[in-house]
Amino acid sequence: MRKPMATRLIMMLMLLGAISACKKSDPVPANPSLSKGNIVYISAEGGFNHGNAELSLYDPLSKTVLNNRFKSANGRPLGDVLQSMTSAGAGTGVLYLVVNNSGKIELISDSSGKSFGSVPGFTSPRYMVRNESAAPSRNIWYVSDLYASGVWEVDMLQQKILRKIPVPGYTEQMSFAASGATSLNELFICGVKRNKVYVLNTNTDQLIDSIPTGREPQWICADRSGFLWVLCNYYARTEPAQLLRINAATHQVTHTLSFPDAQRNPRRLSINTSRDTLYFLDQGGIYRMSITDLALPSAPLIPAQGRNLYSLGLDPFRHELYVSDALDYQQAGIIYRYSLTSLTQTDSFRAGVIPGDFYFRK
Repeated sequence: MRKPMATRLIMMLMLLGAISACKKSDPVPANPSLSKGNIVYISAEGGFNHGNAELSLYDPLSKTVLNNRFKSANGRPLGDVLQSMTSAGAGTGVLYLVVNNSGKIELISDSSGKSFGSVPGFTSPRYMVRNESAAPSRNIWYVSDLYASGVWEVDMLQQKILRKIPVPGYTEQMSFAASGATSLNELFICGVKRNKVYVLNTNTDQLIDSIPTGREPQWICADRSGFLWVLCNYYARTEPAQLLRINAATHQVTHTLSFPDAQRNPRRLSINTSRDTLYFLDQGGIYRMSITDLALPSAPLIPAQGRNLYSLGLDPFRHELYVSDALDYQQAGIIYRYSLTSLTQTDSFRAGVIPGDFYFRK
């Protein structure tokens, strides 16, 4: 005997409901499939105007990779060009994501990846650094910018821009001197197109000096001996790049190291946790030098071997190095992991499009 139409319809709806319930996605767990050891965050810039910036998480112990972390946790894209990222501070459980072409800083929970706010209103933000001379409870940061002709002073507790401090032209990486080396109220700012490092007094928010450099200073690191290292790399490649050592106390360039020819492309200057060893990328691969060296390294620490090496990160907890290969800037890049003790590759995995920055969380 055939069932009445109404009865069959009810049974069909119940069946569809059951199937739908089975397919429903579970909430994103805090750190799914990851161990309790340190975690590596990899930011992917994504293509310019493509809106496909993203985060990946990597567990060095289990070698587990979680891609598309932000979108999975928040149900929306992060934005356009994730330029850099940093921690709000040890123990805060908060990460700041500087999204360049979207003109914002996104605040996310380290444990869940969920966003709980953003600071909009930037022109084209690049990097951020905490104001070391302000009380830690105030959580005041400076943000460099590609087009704003200044740096922004930002209250990250209130999630708002306080003011723009005029600095001539395009500003890139910034650094205080290492703690104890000199006054912590002086911020050194790379003024890319003006070929200078500007010195900002963070007590008065006034520029107090400018230090002439080579063409286009972009990367800056503070060593443990009271010096700043600045890598200048002219985009036009008509002049050799330069690595400068600056006395943070006197604001004087004490040494200039010029690369052999204008076609060299050194970039991504970094320093280890003990602040005694520099690392950078060049067309030959990954290079390393001591802060006491007064000559550039003649051979790479790790050869490029035909890869398009784009960014690097130093894991302070495991004495390891991570380097990204951007491939063709269209597909997901590859991350290579190396032991700095044996210089052997221990893993490789795919991350997002144009992996550009690393953050290591214990």
